[in-house]
Amino acid sequence: MEEIVRRNKIRKLPSDKSTFEGAKISVLLLNATLYVNKNKNEKKELITEMNLIEKKSQSFKEKEVRPDIIHNSLLMLLDSPLCKAGYLSEIIILNEDGKVIRVDPKFRVPRSFKVFSKVFSEFLSSPTGELRLPDGMVILNIINETIEECLSNAETVVGFSRVARRESLQRFMREKIKSIINNGDVQKLIFVVGATSKGSTCDSYSSFYSHYISICDISMPTYICCSKICGELEEILGIL
Repeated sequence: MEEIVRRNKIRKLPSDKSTFEGAKISVLLLNATLYVNKNKNEKKELITEMNLIEKKSQSFKEKEVRPDIIHNSLLMLLDSPLCKAGYLSEIIILNEDGKVIRVDPKFRVPRSFKVFSKVFSEFLSSPTGELRLPDGMVILNIINETIEECLSNAETVVGFSRVARRESLQRFMREKIKSIINNGDVQKLIFVVGATSKGSTCDSYSSFYSHYISICDISMPTYICCSKICGELEEILGIL
């Protein structure tokens, strides 16, 4: 698995030189569907909608299985100027089976979904529950905290859902978030986005949110929502 990561196209890593001492910015992706299966060659891979169609499986009947949502979202987040400048502290993924996964900003997401599927299926099947670089740095790991504990440990939590109160994201960021980032105090700031294409997954944890908002009247793909959040934060931080 480490060989796969090493062979992945090298991209610029997040800066270690950031002097930012304000909020610790995290993104939480809720209700991911990352499930491992063996293909006809007995190789591990993530289950996709196509697998279910081909096998006519009843295990996930009436349930979408979309690991591509996580793949696209990680590509967007980890390639963003926000991450490259060293301002993104971590990405947390809550899988539907209850696993809580931490993604370090230094993880280089494979561009190819096929390679991503192999890396994540090996990681999720690992007895250690982690993926390390050759130098020993942990870039993916399953953490022991519950999602409730993760949210409770943050000073500010912002949930996003189409069913929440409609807000202008630009105005919200400038009126509510800018002061938190610029006040100099170290605070944990989590943005919560659903990792499904339908339903309102964020609603289940609304009691933990400091703010619960909608930024669009229609359904928005997870990676686009993440892109808009990163864009506004980059403006506030003067990265762009």
